[in-house]
Amino acid sequence: VIDCSWSGLPNLSNENNKLNLEQKLFLIDRMRQLGIKSYVGFGSCLEFGSLTGEVNEEEKGKDVGNFGSTKLELLDRVRSSFEHHIWFRPFYLVGSRQHENSLLNSAILKLSSGEQFLPRNPNSTFDFIAIEDAIEAFSSAILFERAYGVYNVGSGKLNSVNFLLNIMREKFRIPILDECPEEGMWANTEKLSIATSWTSRTSINETIQRFIEESTSVKK
Repeated sequence: VIDCSWSGLPNLSNENNKLNLEQKLFLIDRMRQLGIKSYVGFGSCLEFGSLTGEVNEEEKGKDVGNFGSTKLELLDRVRSSFEHHIWFRPFYLVGSRQHENSLLNSAILKLSSGEQFLPRNPNSTFDFIAIEDAIEAFSSAILFERAYGVYNVGSGKLNSVNFLLNIMREKFRIPILDECPEEGMWANTEKLSIATSWTSRTSINETIQRFIEESTSVKK
């Protein structure tokens, strides 16, 4: 069973996390009753909490919030319930079909109208990965019979929010802003690469340019 469900996103409130955990535990119990032995689930890089620097799958999180701890609780149940399991930890997915209030959609709404867009934390840095690369990673591991356990899925690189926005600003001829990137966290993906030969190939510049093209064509 490949289980991608998590209702209510982008709502990460304690109440919504509790509801999802209850639903997941019920689903897992039902799958066990049906004799299902293999489970593929999706966690989150928020399971690492406030760690900085490069992180591998075995790192223990620091100051993990409720969403991350809920995912970790679910992972414990998955490990004890299935003979075989894969647990993906995607980092920050970027690409088409972002929810309407996402950073990129909010930015493009302003910038395409000739206005400057100023997020709250422009210097925050994240491991952004193109959705196409992430899907390829998921598929590669799922189709590889010996894949097992937790896999980070990220680009292995850090970029600031302002870096992404400057790509968009240049596109819409809005003055770019100076970058002062802060320390952040990025994925060590060696385990996945060894198992499947997968590597992240798409640059963040390509991803943002494609996102702009898709978004503006929809508006037209």
